Amino acid sequence: MTVNRNKAIQQGRLIELSPQPLFIVGDVHGCYYTYRKLVEEHWDPDKEILIQVGDLLNRGKHSTLCVNYSLELKEKYPDRTFFLLGNHEYHLLSYLRGKPKYKWVRQGSAELLKELSRDPQRYADYIHWITHRPMAVETDHVFVSHAGWSLHTISPFKRSVDQSLINNRAALRDLGKVQ
Repeated sequence: MTVNRNKAIQQGRLIELSPQPLFIVGDVHGCYYTYRKLVEEHWDPDKEILIQVGDLLNRGKHSTLCVNYSLELKEKYPDRTFFLLGNHEYHLLSYLRGKPKYKWVRQGSAELLKELSRDPQRYADYIHWITHRPMAVETDHVFVSHAGWSLHTISPFKRSVDQSLINNRAALRDLGKVQ
């Protein structure tokens, strides 16, 4: 476990934070207006760290607006916001590498890809940003990721593994903290 953690920290896949109040937002799936309202009405950037666990994309109609808003938040609050990689972001990257997951394609990605193709430079910026999303944030008391650290995986930080932190559907490992 230690080898994976140290390597993940070096690769930017795991962010370590000191204990502090967290505001954690789950899957957004392109639901921009709900996402924005939730953050604006309930997150206190002076007192809390915002962590969004990935899956900004797909299903809803406003994936690019969700990414734009997240980029705005990151720019305004660079040390107070963390946006993690989810399986839908990973599937977008896989699609672009020529390895599409067809279930992802059927779940609203055609609209997303059409939307992204309207502005090639912005599209490239999104892909760069998504590619560099961490997979987890950890404090002394909490481990936050998209899908949790599987009891059975030996490579939780390897994105392509079925039981990685972005794809896990199995029981969770006891890390001695909430996850």
